[in-house]
Amino acid sequence: MSDFDRQLHRDAVELCQTGPATPDKLVALAHAGLKAWARVGNPKLPPEKRYALLQEIMRYCA
Repeated sequence: MSDFDRQLHRDAVELCQTGPATPDKLVALAHAGLKAWARVGNPKLPPEKRYALLQEIMRYCA
């Protein structure tokens, strides 16, 4: 697990403290959303941009 993945999981834990979702489900949903979006344009994102996009997806889903 990379540092970005660990931080993403910590962010998910923080977001889930106020809602009914679990952190693992939220991270999985964010990854699924990114994969679906990437299929359309197949972007090549550096890790920090990928992390930022996954954070935004998680916030939207939460």
